[in-house]
Amino acid sequence: MATIGSNILSQNQVVELRYYGIRVFSSLHDRRKLRVNKSLARLIIFLGLCLIGITAADLSKLSSTITQSEQSIWPSSGKGIWIGLFVIAVGIFTLIAVKEKSHASFHILLPYTIIAILLCFFGLLTSIAILQRYIKHPILSDEINRNKEQEIQFVLSALLIGIFALTFLFLSCLSCMICWTIPHFCDKYQGSMPRPFYRLRQNLPIEIPLQPPRSPIQSIIIQSSRYRRQRPYVVNGADLPS
Repeated sequence: MATIGSNILSQNQVVELRYYGIRVFSSLHDRRKLRVNKSLARLIIFLGLCLIGITAADLSKLSSTITQSEQSIWPSSGKGIWIGLFVIAVGIFTLIAVKEKSHASFHILLPYTIIAILLCFFGLLTSIAILQRYIKHPILSDEINRNKEQEIQFVLSALLIGIFALTFLFLSCLSCMICWTIPHFCDKYQGSMPRPFYRLRQNLPIEIPLQPPRSPIQSIIIQSSRYRRQRPYVVNGADLPS
């Protein structure tokens, strides 16, 4: 059992459950990677909540986002809410994948992470467009000429740019961690298939009794010092008495 345990905890070792056919993470090196994924997932969930909170404040009565900022063919006024919900879902699914410790869950997680990265990139561009309009405006570029609603929109747009940039960065790190965590995911693996840990021992001698039960007289003869014991010989891997 000690030999089996050391094999399971070795680096870059792939373990496959025989009955279910599921490959799981087992080595200490893989467990460190899973802990990093878990930390990134918690941070991504927090950033998703920040996106929802800032966008909810941006869409309140104190802001002029809906009346002045909707300029894209794609609805961008409430982008922080639905992008934030999707980002939170990715973070929760990452925690579930880390808990399951299976390769299949990380294969499913990677496409959703890429979609979340693209959505954050869209939110970052639309937030920059709002802030850029204030900066390039000849009158609104000066803080004195902006009213309360416009000032709130300017500040919240700057906050959204920062949150979207951080979310984009950490989601990119998560996707790289997923590719790094799954063995041989980013390169074509040409090695041998992983061998099972538990194998039946083969080529062992098999003892086949061929003598009938001994009678009391035979037992006395065998115990005698003059009795010559029979030496066994091997036939096809089995020890047979001569």
